[in-house]
Amino acid sequence: MSKSILRKILFKAIGFVVFIAIMLVLNVLAAVLPEPHFVAVVQFLNANILLLILMNLLLFFGSVFSALEFPLDLPAPIFNAIGGVFTVTFMIKVFGLVANLTEGNVVINLLPIATLLYMLVFLLVFLVGYLSILIRATSKGDRDDEPPHRRLRKRKRR
Repeated sequence: MSKSILRKILFKAIGFVVFIAIMLVLNVLAAVLPEPHFVAVVQFLNANILLLILMNLLLFFGSVFSALEFPLDLPAPIFNAIGGVFTVTFMIKVFGLVANLTEGNVVINLLPIATLLYMLVFLLVFLVGYLSILIRATSKGDRDDEPPHRRLRKRKRR
């Protein structure tokens, strides 16, 4: 395993532990401080903790696969696209929470166009991901086709 993949795994594990610690602290504070808005936010986070964990796992797998070389990086856009849909889902839920807390229509209601947003985000992330893989693969292929003595001359000129 390369160092960047091990580093991503380590940082994600540390981030997960910090996230769980913050959630524990927030739940203790919600029990001690009966502020209705704060309690509502903590309850919202508790209700969506599985969504947050799945979203982070999908995006993590996408970043790990994207760190690999060409044929092994092909699953990355799929994980990133599904993770993007989960992210948009969470953002729409946050907008709903803000609308409930402000007791008004301060926030735009995105529920009627949620399905369209999910499809657009999925397609955009999916297509851009595979386009970036294609660009990386073709640019590496151009350098590999060049004779070694020309690559050596270019390095010496720099």
